[in-house]
Amino acid sequence: MNQASTPAVSIVVPVRNEAGNIARVLQECLDGLGELETDFEIIVVDDGSSDTTAKIVKEAILHESRIRLIQHPYNLGYASALKSGIRAACKEILFFMDSDGQFRFKEVGNILHLVPAADVVIGYRIKRMDSFLRRVNASLFNRLVRICFGLKVKDINCAFKLFKREVIQQLKLEEDRFGFEPEITAKVARLGVPIYEVAISYSGRTYAQGKKID
Repeated sequence: MNQASTPAVSIVVPVRNEAGNIARVLQECLDGLGELETDFEIIVVDDGSSDTTAKIVKEAILHESRIRLIQHPYNLGYASALKSGIRAACKEILFFMDSDGQFRFKEVGNILHLVPAADVVIGYRIKRMDSFLRRVNASLFNRLVRICFGLKVKDINCAFKLFKREVIQQLKLEEDRFGFEPEITAKVARLGVPIYEVAISYSGRTYAQGKKID
């Protein structure tokens, strides 16, 4: 893939208390984007971390100016962090993923190659490395959301999504917590925009002290 054929992309990474993961996640992003040879920016939204997450991101910015940091003064919630990143993004394509290292960023190539044919691409986890109870709850939640909103997406809550910026700009997003994922998927579906799905790898957390954004 070369820069001429790969669209410019804004990577939005919401984060809270991920000092043990964020440096590795940023490096994986940079390595993957380097292989794609595309124009990019990485927007890290720190949602009120109380550890050294912001300091680590600032150190990374000294070496890579295309990394940007947005800081919330306190924990505003997962959806608020994503919305801050989306508002700040300026590239043609918006891609967002979690910051806890459970996704392999290199697989973003499996998504970007679908553009420009695809306006929206959503990943689904091949094998969830979660506890049995968490997997059961996720399965029930996915089934309920699919029934309520008439969606056929395999993995509603998978935080590995790509949107053309023009699509995102048409949406009025209201959720401030984890209801954001089904909300954005349902509202995209209502626009009549085709949703492409790709299988992605998923692993367990390696930094137990990290705190997922509420």
